[in-house]
Amino acid sequence: MPPQTSSTQQNTQSNTSASSASGSQPPCLLPSSRVTRATVPLPRFRRQYGPLGEPGVDLPPTCRILRKDDGGLPSKHFKYRVGRKKFHIKYGKFVPWTGVIAQVVAARGLAEMGSTAMVPKIYHAFEVEDTGVVYIVMEHIDGRTIQKILSDDECVPGLAAEAGRALLDLAHIPLPEGSRPSAVDGGMILDQFFDAEVIDGALRHYWDAGQLEAHINLYLSRCMCWRTREREERRLKGMSHEALALRQGDVSPSNFMKDKQGRLWLIDFRQVNILPASFISYSLKCSWIDRGLDRDDKCFAMFPVTENVLALQAARSHMRAWDIDDVFTGAGLQVPGADLETSQKISELPPPFVI
Repeated sequence: MPPQTSSTQQNTQSNTSASSASGSQPPCLLPSSRVTRATVPLPRFRRQYGPLGEPGVDLPPTCRILRKDDGGLPSKHFKYRVGRKKFHIKYGKFVPWTGVIAQVVAARGLAEMGSTAMVPKIYHAFEVEDTGVVYIVMEHIDGRTIQKILSDDECVPGLAAEAGRALLDLAHIPLPEGSRPSAVDGGMILDQFFDAEVIDGALRHYWDAGQLEAHINLYLSRCMCWRTREREERRLKGMSHEALALRQGDVSPSNFMKDKQGRLWLIDFRQVNILPASFISYSLKCSWIDRGLDRDDKCFAMFPVTENVLALQAARSHMRAWDIDDVFTGAGLQVPGADLETSQKISELPPPFVI
């Protein structure tokens, strides 16, 4: 697996192998055997994955895909063609590196288990040191999102069930020993449950699922609009004993594609995190996917709809209704493990996945 390079190492051209960290910055060359005199110095990368080549395939030259990111949308996209090969480029200041790791992990894990769900291959990904903009050069998928299919009023039987099974397959990818609730790079959880804007994330680390459970329960207890009995009923119980799994936090139909061969693709991994099993059940229950699922399927044994799922649903509905995400954040800072010393220790732990 290609190692990530630090900002002190020389950046590599996306259609060449890694160069040694010596001499001047490598130039950007056109994707051909001819060496041109017109060269452009590349910016330094804070980190990168790849480039991964294929026989007879030239990757997009890095200098040709760099764009000015003036904010706005969390991510921007465009297509780039080299010869007959089309690539999909995703970039932006709010494209998290953890999404790159999650996409690589998902592609490998789903392929190894023989899942029918597909994940676009990442050929090259890098973060520009000066701007913090992340670029992902990936496989182009010729097809339509499920959102587009549904908006065209097309009746395609089994779409919801197929998407749900893909998320279950994702959740069954084995996790490294010692995993805890976190982003796949070991950072803070980046999920719309914790942060509606999905920019700052959970704003704290969790040493274990017990701390996460205590955080959500403290928030539930502060929802003063509830009667006492309801506050007691809507509490998480035993989440610290649940299995951890990869959970897709954004199950919008825009994050699934069907290609011209009828295969299902997962196409966005920004909100994939390591979370207790109740969160996976919550994602399926509170989405468009729920109506197409067969809850008696043995694949759901690990992710039943329990009281914990209802408690998560209640917590998030209160955040949406009164826009009080800051109350949720404040509750988390009062739960053990949020102090600076503990946070520093957790942040220094080895990441669960390395690509």
